Amino acid sequence: NEREARFSLADQDTGVRPLAAQIHGAAECKVLILKLGDRGVLTCRSRDYVDYRSYFVIDSFAEKVVDSVGAGDALLAYATLAMVTDGSDVVASILGTFA
Repeated sequence: NEREARFSLADQDTGVRPLAAQIHGAAECKVLILKLGDRGVLTCRSRDYVDYRSYFVIDSFAEKVVDSVGAGDALLAYATLAMVTDGSDVVASILGTFA
């Protein structure tokens, strides 16, 4: 969640891509899916943070958000299932966005 990421890093000014790169590097993870609220998700999948292909954004499919409580948990569940079954960060991000 972008808001929580900004809070944890005490950074309200950095753009979303550098913010995701900072978290991705600190976590030493393979794939980072950052929830951007009603704007969708940003996925960071490479340590080559300068290369624009290291990132991709998927817009939100929701037209009207009724209750966002638990949205991160649902995203995690769908994305994890996709990563375990398919191994594709693209599929995981798309399914996570539907959650």
